[in-house]
Amino acid sequence: MISKDKFEQTSDIFTCLKELNVEKSNKINENDIKTFQEIICEVKNSKLYSKWNKSDILRWSQKIQSQDLQNLNKQTLVEVLCVLDRAVELDKKHQIREVQMLSLLSLLCKNENQGRILQILTGQGKTLIISCLAVLLSLQGCQVDIVTSNDVLAKRDSQELKSFYSLFNLKCSHNIQKEEKKQKKQKKAEKGSQKFVEEDEEEEEEEQEEEIKFDEENKRRDLQKDLLTQNENDDTQNMEVEEQDGTASCYQNDINIVYGTAHFFQADILKHEFYKKGNRGSRRFDQVIVDEVDSMLVDSRNHRTLLASEQSGFNKIMLIIQMIWIELGKIEDLINPKTLKK
Repeated sequence: MISKDKFEQTSDIFTCLKELNVEKSNKINENDIKTFQEIICEVKNSKLYSKWNKSDILRWSQKIQSQDLQNLNKQTLVEVLCVLDRAVELDKKHQIREVQMLSLLSLLCKNENQGRILQILTGQGKTLIISCLAVLLSLQGCQVDIVTSNDVLAKRDSQELKSFYSLFNLKCSHNIQKEEKKQKKQKKAEKGSQKFVEEDEEEEEEEQEEEIKFDEENKRRDLQKDLLTQNENDDTQNMEVEEQDGTASCYQNDINIVYGTAHFFQADILKHEFYKKGNRGSRRFDQVIVDEVDSMLVDSRNHRTLLASEQSGFNKIMLIIQMIWIELGKIEDLINPKTLKK
């Protein structure tokens, strides 16, 4: 489905949708299109929720949790969109447009056991559509993962939408690791030290500075040893706590929505399943929303996440390992308990 820039009337949107629906293999039911049009018209004409505040939305979100949003009647869908529209108005100071409502309805009314792909043009509020869908899925008890095209968007959206999600008593986070920040700091420190060395022109001053640095490093090492011996008990207690609960902060049970890139989601799954670090905790794979799906499936199709890489020189011992395997095969009968009994 393509979201156009401007429509003079709501009917123009559905005229365009019907034309596009003819060309698609996975078509939207014509009766659903008619129902969508009636729902959106009612939402735009309704004024029942225009004076709702944050507490009203919070009470409504608790009530709607027991309902299946994929099998709702027309009137309940009108109510859902009206509340979302009011929540967006309270948090973002603007309302949901007709095109965005149509996108939400088509996502909610997808075929059973199938997803839906929407083509939303730039500037049509894709972030808002995704956040509204995440709210509705989370209110059904689903744990939602949102895959973005880069880590900057994941951090930005998780920060900017916290207040919006909080209106429905939902929490969001991102899984972008902090190791990148440490690497950046190390690179800056290395660049700073290189510049410092380049600015020194006289060799005698460089030698003196190196001696001073050497003395300072020795002093720092001594201080670190003292601190380590003093805080040894505290360190061991912290390590035990981390080993008992390895769940990352973004995957805690109270987090409903997690933003991140495909790389970090893959890395977390590999660490959880193969390294047994338990960083995902008990988080389920309920619903996933992919932002810019072409970026993940087309542009980044050759990208991969590796937790291990080839070790240089390791191929030299392959012959030894092969010989060991052959010898083990020869003595298999001797070490097999079944053959020993015979």
